[in-house]
Amino acid sequence: MDKLKRKSEAETFARALSELAPAFGLVLNEGVIQTLTEHYTLLLKWNPKIDLTAVVDPVEAAQFHYLESLYATKHLVPQAQTVVDIGSGAGFPGLPLAVSKPNLSVALIESQARKATFLRVAVHHLGLSNLSVFHGRFQGYKPRDFNVVLCRALDRFAALLPSILQFGGDSQQVLLFAGEELAERCFALAGNLWQVECIPIPLSNQRFLVSLVPTRST
Repeated sequence: MDKLKRKSEAETFARALSELAPAFGLVLNEGVIQTLTEHYTLLLKWNPKIDLTAVVDPVEAAQFHYLESLYATKHLVPQAQTVVDIGSGAGFPGLPLAVSKPNLSVALIESQARKATFLRVAVHHLGLSNLSVFHGRFQGYKPRDFNVVLCRALDRFAALLPSILQFGGDSQQVLLFAGEELAERCFALAGNLWQVECIPIPLSNQRFLVSLVPTRST
């Protein structure tokens, strides 16, 4: 019964991806939809064990997790090549970006061991050669060859924001998913070091993509 239910949810999810994508200005090919649906199915299987997300309804998941993540592709700096995703959790936003942009090299940073294990299983299951997983806190991530930092959700997000900006200080963009308060905090911290753009996320209520580009790059 569980398998039949998951199959039905996967079909609803794939349909929702296709139908809602235009609202985000996105066109998804069948390969991307199929791979994201495989990830969603894997998420459904693992979620009861390790509580990856509270949002599992197929339509809501398609909109809030996957399409919001993919919306970031429209606002990456043109020179984006190597991306790190801080606090990736179930893989958002980094995994959908890696699926839709195979030219990007994406590292998923996750401090919780069980979620990092899920991410490694997902990367292997989906065969994503441009995706890697780092288990640990972002402060302990030593490679500095990335040029974009992403973060969608993080415990104590506002308190950690100065550390995130410091971490991304040598990058060409920090791109954050934020509510109104966090967006205001970004403007307050930017000073003359960052150029800040606040972009409303389609179909959301006061949620934004906040793009911070160092002024030395502008």
